[in-house]
Amino acid sequence: MKKIILFFTLMLLTVNIFSFSDQVLRTKKLPSKKEFKSQYALFQENEKLSDHWSQKWEYEKSKDDVIRELKDFDSYLDTLKENYEIKLLGLLVKSYLYNLDGIHFDQVVEYGTSLKEKYPKEYRTWWLMGNFYSGASLNYIYPEYEKAVEMRGGIGIKDEWAVPFLYSYIYGCNMAGMKIHARWALNYYCQFTGTKPEDFYLYNILFSNQAASSVDENYDMYDTWLFGQTEKETRIFSTLLGLSIPVNPNWQMRANGYENGRAFVSLSSDPIAISETATTHVTFSVFAFAKVDKNYMDTIVNNSITRYEGTIVKKETRTYNGIIADYYDYENDSIYNDERKGMKGVSIVLAVPYNEFSGISFEHPIDYNANKASGQTEDGMSYWAMKPNLNRLQTTVYFMINLDACKACFDQAEEWMNSILDGCIFE
Repeated sequence: MKKIILFFTLMLLTVNIFSFSDQVLRTKKLPSKKEFKSQYALFQENEKLSDHWSQKWEYEKSKDDVIRELKDFDSYLDTLKENYEIKLLGLLVKSYLYNLDGIHFDQVVEYGTSLKEKYPKEYRTWWLMGNFYSGASLNYIYPEYEKAVEMRGGIGIKDEWAVPFLYSYIYGCNMAGMKIHARWALNYYCQFTGTKPEDFYLYNILFSNQAASSVDENYDMYDTWLFGQTEKETRIFSTLLGLSIPVNPNWQMRANGYENGRAFVSLSSDPIAISETATTHVTFSVFAFAKVDKNYMDTIVNNSITRYEGTIVKKETRTYNGIIADYYDYENDSIYNDERKGMKGVSIVLAVPYNEFSGISFEHPIDYNANKASGQTEDGMSYWAMKPNLNRLQTTVYFMINLDACKACFDQAEEWMNSILDGCIFE
């Protein structure tokens, strides 16, 4: 596995992550024998030279000597009575050897995997593997930290490793392209350390690589709407508007960019049977408005229903994703007056205020395998220029969600709409 370099905007990020050993290990559970202390002291001297990857070796001590001494220490650890702290120290040693090209990537991964299996309740293994992947294989960073956070019980838990864990988590999220997560964790880090966010060494980078957005600017469709895909689901989302929608890639979709304070996306369902011989499609549409107020939205939804000469048969409040919304159910028998048995639709209006972490729930790690490297250095290292996503508009965004359906299939259409809404994220 090749080492990886990233460019954040035009600046090469080269960070020496703090030495882990004293901060991640319960040193009181390490052996107290004189021989171990001597070996451990030598390891810590070498740790300063090997806890990071150096493109050019510029230390007085030779790289070969450091590799040899780390390998000797690794072998020595195998002779000791096993406990988790010794095994975790072994993972550190192997990750440092990888940084020096002293062992192969797979050797670290195999050791880390076996450690997870043997000590499944120790989140520090996932933490250290996330840190390892931060310099080795960027696609694997966030899943390791995500599991570590889950095992800790949350990002803001103040246990004995909270500060070094958050330090490492912030760096890892930054490398994975998840800056909102990194800024979120930075708040806890500063709370626990009594420091200011602007004093953190990555502060400027964490608040860069996000393109400033304005309610008065226009943005094309490809900046407004993005696609994210995992093994579990596909989503269309907008960092600009603070909306993420689960979709089926086979559905027909239409969208436009953000223009004059508005944007739009529409999804068309799979065929729905309305008789033994006939099917129809229904449409789920989202209209976003950023330069309006509640009175304007009340007018918009009433005008929309009036345009169809619809009769409102139900108006109530419902909650979606924790947000209270106005729900309108309307119909008109003169439209779709065939086997579809008349038009029946739904309009939902909700307001989503801005906060500094808007969009965190649908922030995705960058898929570096799917993105071609921007170039290579003279000695063959790949690097990526990070393309910025638009910041969330710093205002309340109103959404009007419309379901265009018919009476003959309304139950199925409403079920389809609700399945989408259940997975929507509004931030």
